[in-house]
Amino acid sequence: MAEELAEDGRIMSTPLQRRFSVKTLINDFTGSRQTLQTPCLLTTTALPGAVRALKLSVSTYASTLTGTAYANELNWFKKLFSQDLRPREALIVHWDNSSSSTETLTDALDDAHDKGYHWYFISYIGAASTDITSQKNLAKYTQASDDRTICVLMTSDASAYDATSTTDIGKEVRDENYNRTAVIYHKTTAERPDACIVGRMCTTAPGAQQWDYKSLVGVKDGGLDADKQSKLLAKGYNFIETFSGTTFTHMYKGRSCTGRELRIIWGADWHDTGVESDIATFAFQSELMAFDNETFAAIESILRAWLNRALKRRIVIDDEEHPAVIDLPDPLSLPASTRTSGAVDLDNVYRYVLNSAIDNWTITGNWRITL
Repeated sequence: MAEELAEDGRIMSTPLQRRFSVKTLINDFTGSRQTLQTPCLLTTTALPGAVRALKLSVSTYASTLTGTAYANELNWFKKLFSQDLRPREALIVHWDNSSSSTETLTDALDDAHDKGYHWYFISYIGAASTDITSQKNLAKYTQASDDRTICVLMTSDASAYDATSTTDIGKEVRDENYNRTAVIYHKTTAERPDACIVGRMCTTAPGAQQWDYKSLVGVKDGGLDADKQSKLLAKGYNFIETFSGTTFTHMYKGRSCTGRELRIIWGADWHDTGVESDIATFAFQSELMAFDNETFAAIESILRAWLNRALKRRIVIDDEEHPAVIDLPDPLSLPASTRTSGAVDLDNVYRYVLNSAIDNWTITGNWRITL
C-alpha cells in the first residue's frame, strides 16, 4: 500500500477511495398518492382567525368551534367523531356566500386546495330546501374536480319523497348524472347522518366494506313508512333505518344518487391512484421508459399487483367464468406515429368484473310431507 509522509513525520496510508471509488445514486423519489380518507365540511360561517380552512381533531374541534355561531358545525364534528370507528382529524373550509361577497363555491374550494388542504369526503353545512343550489354546486364541483372525491349530502326537504317533485336535491343530482354524490334524506337536520356515515366509514380500507349495515351512533330511524322509502329509493336517496326489535341503526342503501355503490367508487379511486403513483415511481427511478418489452412488462407487473390487492378486498372477481384480464399490446406492434410521439394511450388494457354488494335477501322454498 502506498504511503505518504505527514508534516510531523508520521507515515500516512492512502485512502482506499483514492484508487477505488464507488458512488451510489440514491433513487428515493416516489410518486405521491392522493389521500382517500380525509373528511371535510364546507361551511358558510367565518372561521376563527378569518382563515380559509382549519384541520380539526377529536381533541381540538370543541375548543376551536366555540360559541353559538358554530352550533351547527360543532354538531357535525361531534357526530363525525362519535362513531365506533372514527378519523383522527378532519377539515372545515369556509365559503363566504354572504350578500356582500362575490366569492363562489368554486373560488372557496380552489383557494383551499391552493393553500394545501385536501380531502376525499366532503359535506355541506346546509340541509334545507333553501340550500339546494349550493348543494348542487358542491356536487358539480366534486364531479369535475381533478382530485378524486366523494360528496355526501343530507337533506330534510320533504320533497325528496314526493314522486312529482323534480327540483329536490336528489332528483337534481340524479338528472345531472353526478355519480360521485350521495344524498341522505332525514327529517331531523340536527342528527347529521352525513357526518355519521362518513365518520364510521372513512378509516376503513377503501372498497373493502359496503356502506349499508354499518351501525351508526347519534342518529335515529328516519320514521319513514314503506311507501316513502320506496319513493326515496326511486330517486336515488339513502335514508336511516332501525330494525324492529333491535337498536341496529344504519344507512340504506349506501349508494350515490345514480345507484352506484360508494364502496365501488372509493375502491376504484384507491386502485387508480395506486397504479398512477406506482407508474410515476417507476418513471422517477427507471433509467429509461421505452416502447420495449422490459418497460411494458414492468407496467404489467404494477397492474397485476393492484389487481391482486383489489381481489383481496373483494372489489372485483377473478374466476374461470369471469376472468380478470390484463392485456397490454406488444410494444413493437404499435404504429410508428405512436412510438415517435412518446405518448402511450391504450384502451381496455384491463377488464375486471365488479363484485357487487348484496343489499337485500328474499328466499323462497317449500316444505312438504312425503307420503
